[in-house]
Amino acid sequence: MSNLSQFLTIKDASIMLNVKVSWLRRQVFLRTIPFQKLGRLVRFNKEELVIWLNQQKA
Repeated sequence: MSNLSQFLTIKDASIMLNVKVSWLRRQVFLRTIPFQKLGRLVRFNKEELVIWLNQQKA
């Protein structure tokens, strides 16, 4: 159950990253940001987003 709580919806991820949902959807389409597909749903692993964000700063 704790693993599922690490997955964020696109809205939650956009709040965490302080970006618009439309920008985040575009990054998913371009595959420039780590995401998971659960069926037809797009989810983001919180830990992977933190790692990705730190890599973007470098």
